[in-house]
Amino acid sequence: MLFLPIAVKFGVLGLLSAGWLVLHRHVNVLAQNKAYHLAAYQRDQRKARFYFRSVWIGLIAAFLCFGSLETLTGVSFESPQMRDFALGLVRGLGLWGLLIAGAVWARVGQRASLPNSDGMSLIPAPDEKFPRA
Repeated sequence: MLFLPIAVKFGVLGLLSAGWLVLHRHVNVLAQNKAYHLAAYQRDQRKARFYFRSVWIGLIAAFLCFGSLETLTGVSFESPQMRDFALGLVRGLGLWGLLIAGAVWARVGQRASLPNSDGMSLIPAPDEKFPRA
């Protein structure tokens, strides 16, 4: 069986990303049996924990995978196909880690760039222009 390294890499990347998106969707659901303000508060806490853990899991996965690529270059495999498969798995996992860390970082940066993101800043009046940095 012939494994193309790019197909394995994107297959792993797709499967892990789909799993992360399913978890993300589950975290964003409001509890139906609670008052809205309480359910929204608990959802926001879950999202914050999920994003925090996602960044660390992504960075650890990327660090371990890209570190293990050096180890795998010195290993002899039974066949070139097995080598391509193993390297594709490791590269896909490392790319997924970087993708998750970057996606969460972009989401946090987008939120921090909004006016009054700290909850203490003055909000400009509707007729005033918000100064862009």
